[in-house]
Amino acid sequence: MASALLIASVVCFSQPGNAKNSGQIDVKLVTGQIIDKLEPALALNQDQKPQISDAVAEFLKQKTEILPLQNIDPATYASKFNLLSGGMISKFKTILLARQMTTFLGLKPKAADTANVLRHLFY
Repeated sequence: MASALLIASVVCFSQPGNAKNSGQIDVKLVTGQIIDKLEPALALNQDQKPQISDAVAEFLKQKTEILPLQNIDPATYASKFNLLSGGMISKFKTILLARQMTTFLGLKPKAADTANVLRHLFY
């Protein structure tokens, strides 16, 4: 009986739908935290700030949709993440000045450091 419960638990918690719940991003909260970090670092003006905020929010929404793949199919996650990231970078290039874009790329954390909110944009 105990082994049947253990097997049922493993099957239940290994399902993709359950992995999604553990990988959710609070898009509104994280977008605000990212903008709080980017605004002074990039010296965003009042026209740029809402545009960057919208691009970040859209990226995070799309990233949330693929997060379950990170554990169940890392190669597919990486491929889809690279496409999403490329789209966000393209949007940023239309909004930011060249020097701001260079500064932004320089803000990339060396690893997926959980203390750095910008990790959500790069990893």
